Amino acid sequence: MGKLVAAYESYLMNIRHASDNTVASYLRDVRQFTTYLEQTDGPALEACTQETVCAYVRHLTSIGKSPATVSRCVASLKSFYGYCVSTGAVAQSPVHDIPQQKAEKRLPQILTGREVELLLEQPKCTDMKGYRDKAMLETLYATGMRVSEMIALNVSDVSLAGGFVRCIGNGKSRIIPIYPAAIRALTAYVTDIRPNMIAEPDEQALFVNLNGGRISRQGFWKIIKHYQQTAQIDIRCATALRPICSKTARTCIPCRRCSATAISPPRRSMRRS
Repeated sequence: MGKLVAAYESYLMNIRHASDNTVASYLRDVRQFTTYLEQTDGPALEACTQETVCAYVRHLTSIGKSPATVSRCVASLKSFYGYCVSTGAVAQSPVHDIPQQKAEKRLPQILTGREVELLLEQPKCTDMKGYRDKAMLETLYATGMRVSEMIALNVSDVSLAGGFVRCIGNGKSRIIPIYPAAIRALTAYVTDIRPNMIAEPDEQALFVNLNGGRISRQGFWKIIKHYQQTAQIDIRCATALRPICSKTARTCIPCRRCSATAISPPRRSMRRS
């Protein structure tokens, strides 16, 4: 059983080239299913039937899992058993005809211009952490990129003189212009702060943690939660920052930050393969 899951992990990483978050999510769901089988004296992974999976879906619902979570788990098992069928580990996928629950559709969360201003004002540039946090929030707001894309940035991806950031996502590279306030925050961080934070001279990561290595997604969200509490703002996901003044968005809701710097955000970023 362990070898099958390990082989699936290798397939996701080396054949499908799935992102780290996707790999972690799929494996977590498969391992949770494995734990359920062990606790209920169920069959081995290779011997599961459609009824086994249906019982697991009912179990997830009974313990209060949301329809979105249940649908994600079913999708993860579908991917896993699809791989098993392709390699001959199982003859037929037990998830083939499992109906997925419809997840509740929610409108995306959008912060007002004032809420964004309030959030960006929270980091205080009185120590290294404050300078770094200020630069991170300004970069996320200015570019509209995903959190995973932002923490993956290297120093070489930023042109302070040119006023842009090179972002790589989904196998494509795009150049995103940034406004003066973000450039100033990045300049202060890259020039004066980051050299004193990195653990190794050859560290490539743009944003590093207090140990000197690349900051993690979890580490960033701890920072966000801290500042949202001090600002008394509810932020459920990073996309709350993206639609307002995103350089990659097709529309832009005017806010004081752009108007103060007399910059009209481009409709879309310049893309290149």
